[in-house]
Amino acid sequence: MEQENKKGLCGCCPFWTMWIRPRETIRKIVDEKPKSGFWWLSLLYGINFMFFLSQVFYLGRDLPLWGIIVGSLVLATPVGAILITLYSVLVLWLGKLIKGGGNYLQVRAAVTWSVVTNIVNVIVWIVYIIMYGSLVFLPSFHVMQFTGVAAIIITICGWATLVASIWSIVILVQALGEVQGFSAWMGLLNVVLASVAVTVIYYLIGLIIQYAVY
Repeated sequence: MEQENKKGLCGCCPFWTMWIRPRETIRKIVDEKPKSGFWWLSLLYGINFMFFLSQVFYLGRDLPLWGIIVGSLVLATPVGAILITLYSVLVLWLGKLIKGGGNYLQVRAAVTWSVVTNIVNVIVWIVYIIMYGSLVFLPSFHVMQFTGVAAIIITICGWATLVASIWSIVILVQALGEVQGFSAWMGLLNVVLASVAVTVIYYLIGLIIQYAVY
């Protein structure tokens, strides 16, 4: 039965199987090509992150829509790759504290493939941009009142991104459990430790910037 499952998995695209069989999929990836998908998934993650930053900093006030889109696409891959790499290093180091057995490439593969759910976020961004253009990247977007069909679409998009974000964590926990030799609970602990570390780093950076400005 195990051989049949592996054979069936070999014929499937990991972009699909990662959603439903993360442990089996990541095992096949790290055994055969641990670097596979890194740049494509960095692009996917980077696009979502750059659009998010553009919204947070209201770039629609200073840049045309095409400029935001082009700039985001140009920076997406390097930014995504850097973020995935840094997070992977954190996960690896902190995983060692709880006896994680994975190496860097294995852990990076687990982190990289967990962002496959970002395809949902990117689709949502595309829907928003088609519907509202540069308003998406303006302060007014957050206080807009949506009614009728627009309200339904916005609600569906909101739930879709929430579910995708939660499922990304599920995939990461399962994938880390596989490459680190953990149970799902220990994989979750590895993720929690890394998330706490990221929060502390962001907080310290914020304090440094605030101190430098004021």
